[in-house]
Amino acid sequence: MFFFNRNNKITISLSYYNDAKFLHKQLSSFASYPDNIDIQIIDDGSQIFPIENYLNQIQDKISVYKIIEDIKWNIPGVRNLGAMLSPNPWILHLDMDQIIPLKTIIKISKLKLNPMKYYIFNRKLENKTKFTTGTILLNKKPFWDCGGYDEDFAGIYGHNDPYLKEKLKIIGVKQVRLKNFWINDYQNEASCDLSRSDSEINKSLMKKKLHEKNFFSKCIRFNWKKIK
Repeated sequence: MFFFNRNNKITISLSYYNDAKFLHKQLSSFASYPDNIDIQIIDDGSQIFPIENYLNQIQDKISVYKIIEDIKWNIPGVRNLGAMLSPNPWILHLDMDQIIPLKTIIKISKLKLNPMKYYIFNRKLENKTKFTTGTILLNKKPFWDCGGYDEDFAGIYGHNDPYLKEKLKIIGVKQVRLKNFWINDYQNEASCDLSRSDSEINKSLMKKKLHEKNFFSKCIRFNWKKIK
């Protein structure tokens, strides 16, 4: 069977970019997590508040990596690097502005995970609830089988996650919405000065790639290093 029990380990891969405030929030949350959770932080080329400035505040159990180039909206690149570096078959890609409470981590640890499924979580946004988009738990094998994130989308905001999910659907991987697994969302407080105004370009690119069935592109198009 392709199921895992609570003894299996998961890697949380946190994407960091120039947001020291939320780095401290995440570190405070990570300190309470059980040992079956491995944690890695990937700095996506921060120049203003680089992760190197905070190494003495990062727990020893956390691995830290740095992408050398500051590539605008390099979300697909940092996610691919996170999957490549994960020591475990399951990886939870975590957005910087979303905090996973210990209660939810424990519930995730007890899930019977199926590699032909990926899992998203619930969150409260103002007066409504909405499932996570980029914060996603999935198995690395189907992730790479469908080509991972497409780094052709880097440089412009948007449609990284919808395109990945369409590719996963094509190879038979189903989405599971964990309605009672709550994540704290702080997107209105997180800092990011990059423009999102040209996201229609990536929307058109996704349509083109789906039409052409062009699912694979070069991954890890940048230099990186391990710093902790």
